[in-house]
Amino acid sequence: MSPQHAFLVVFSIILTILILLSYMLSFISTPLAILLFGFGGYYIIGRLLQASGMLSPKPQIGPQAPDTVRFVCISDTHGKHAQLALPPGDVLIHAGDFSRRGTLDEIQSFNDWLGTLPYRCKIVIAGNHELAFDEKEYPNYWKTWHTSFQDPAQAKKLLTNCEYLEHTSTEVDGIKIFGSPYTMPIAGRDMAFNVPRGEAAAALWKTVPADTDILVTHGPPLGILDKVMHNGSHVGDEDLLKQILTRIRPKVHIFGHIHEGYGKTVVGTTTFFNAAILTYLRQPSNSPWVVDLPKKVRK
Repeated sequence: MSPQHAFLVVFSIILTILILLSYMLSFISTPLAILLFGFGGYYIIGRLLQASGMLSPKPQIGPQAPDTVRFVCISDTHGKHAQLALPPGDVLIHAGDFSRRGTLDEIQSFNDWLGTLPYRCKIVIAGNHELAFDEKEYPNYWKTWHTSFQDPAQAKKLLTNCEYLEHTSTEVDGIKIFGSPYTMPIAGRDMAFNVPRGEAAAALWKTVPADTDILVTHGPPLGILDKVMHNGSHVGDEDLLKQILTRIRPKVHIFGHIHEGYGKTVVGTTTFFNAAILTYLRQPSNSPWVVDLPKKVRK
């Protein structure tokens, strides 16, 4: 059972118990029964609204200033890209998990959709669900997820309508963008681009260039828009956070992975965006984030 289904089951049970207790208490004290049902119902409804994305912040998109580049930022569309209504801009950034299981058919569908978009540049990284993109580990776990082997070399070649970054950089009008697909492992799941906590993660994030303006990773840094709903814990990367705050200091960090962490916050000189489009209940209800940065190279 997925965490999303478990969440709905648990809250359905709690709601049923709440109704029964309120009914039994009504024979003793009607005001107490109303109080119990009122506060309990308020809590449950609030949690369900949060899971559905109805309480997510709604980005305010203003006019674009002269000599800026407008970045439209999304993540975690999981095959539902055709349902999206994207705002205009110069550059589209997708922070990974554009598919459900990273099959060749899913990748082709995503690439075809990218080809219909008017942005002059589209930048994409993989996420843990782009299973066939991890050339090193995919041969070890493909039978867990796929009925037939999906050739990693062919998978990446299908992305012809974007610039694909895999722990590499690119530039747009002098603005330096670094993209990396790596995330912390999920217990009990072998998926793409997992990096273990500790020495491996520390060494990995030290290789991000210090002059990066926009950092795009699939996973979040520890403690920033990374809180999971099913147990309330923070699951981001501690070593990524350390490098961002002490060395890289990008203007913007874009990520996803934790759907319920969707939002925006500022820490130090960096603005962080969890751009997951799908909610905790896997509906494409969250809005893209829009970021304007001054051009460093004028054409």
